[in-house]
Amino acid sequence: MTNCTLYGNSAQESGAGIYNRSVISKPVITNCIIWDNYGEQISGTLFYTSASYSNIQDGLSGEGNINADPLFVDADGDDDIVGTIDDNLRLQAGSPCINSGSNDAVPTDIDTDLEGNPRINNGVVDMGAYEY
Repeated sequence: MTNCTLYGNSAQESGAGIYNRSVISKPVITNCIIWDNYGEQISGTLFYTSASYSNIQDGLSGEGNINADPLFVDADGDDDIVGTIDDNLRLQAGSPCINSGSNDAVPTDIDTDLEGNPRINNGVVDMGAYEY
């Protein structure tokens, strides 16, 4: 998973953000934001999960990882309900996720963010699905 944002998810059993229950699966997470999911952000066989240059609530060891409020514009939108069309998971000025990713992790054929803006601004990719 590269340059993704997982926010406000829930699950009936465990691992609302990511749940890895197999020793065969070895998720690699880079340049992502995993925040405010209901339950554990990442759970299951954690020693098979690799993360770097990501903002993971409650933390996870790995190069460039942080555990800081990503400062979304308005994560639950005007209706105050997570997961609806008015949610805004873009980054505000001052977000610790701006210019904090790894350019090496961005696939060569990906040159825009989720909104169609240039994927890398100011020389360093941002964490999450949107560039500031």
